[in-house]
Amino acid sequence: MDIGFFEARGEKEAPVYWVPFLYRDGLNMVQGEAVGFLRFGRQVIDRVAEQALAQFGQDQDAHIAASNAGVGYEEIFVAFRDTRRAQSVTLWFVAAEPRTPMALYGRSGPVIFVGLKQTLTEELDEAAWRIRLGDGGFRWYKHFNRSLAGYRLVVEVPSFNTSSPEQVSLELSQKLVRALRSAGLVARG
Repeated sequence: MDIGFFEARGEKEAPVYWVPFLYRDGLNMVQGEAVGFLRFGRQVIDRVAEQALAQFGQDQDAHIAASNAGVGYEEIFVAFRDTRRAQSVTLWFVAAEPRTPMALYGRSGPVIFVGLKQTLTEELDEAAWRIRLGDGGFRWYKHFNRSLAGYRLVVEVPSFNTSSPEQVSLELSQKLVRALRSAGLVARG
């Protein structure tokens, strides 16, 4: 940790050790057992979450709140403080295979998206946030199982076999920064 190879994240009592992206490719590191699209998606959401953390001010206490993998999906949660409303908000980074509970309804292929939530388990109120989010990029989507729904920012991945994780990460990061600035969730730069 002293030389920057590992970074302690999470709570002080139970830290999670993170290897910076600079070293991961050289070490052939991938989080979990992801393969195929999920391996590609994990690389994308890891990079975008890392880039998103850099957008928040210190007063917003942005941090990785959780990182999970399940059947057909990979996810990361970044919690931060919305200084405008003095409340906590969470970004939910997801890579999901088709027809799994996390996949978006109406999408036939795999999907990568960022959700904007109140907490890890609670969605934002659709009507209360509609005006604030405006045309910034977040749209209300239902998930494949139709019991999940919320504000999502989606990036198209025509073919993960021919797209690079860096390319998709850059596109999603740029969309996310614009959407967060438009909603006043991060300072305009």
